[in-house]
Amino acid sequence: MEDDTYEYCEGSEEAEWRGEGETWAVGDFFEELKGQFRGLRFVPLSSRKVVRAYKNGPLGYDDMLEGVREIYWRFGWPDEGRYDKEGCLSAVAEFLEERYPEFKP
Repeated sequence: MEDDTYEYCEGSEEAEWRGEGETWAVGDFFEELKGQFRGLRFVPLSSRKVVRAYKNGPLGYDDMLEGVREIYWRFGWPDEGRYDKEGCLSAVAEFLEERYPEFKP
């Protein structure tokens, strides 16, 4: 995200270090984060555990993530009107228990 730091900073010194530091406006940051969740780049494995889809993981990690993503899509993700959260999380827990117990939260 790009904002002109000179528009909102107190002085040029602050604007310079903020401009060089890859800062984001708060609203833009959270919109990007929501997009990452909608696209399942962050994948919830339970109501309390979320994993990153773009990290290197142990053997089977990518296959496990793809299986969990498919479950989310089957349960209507990311359409809030169709998404069945309880059913989805239950299916994810069952999938992990049966096929990938090493990744179970």
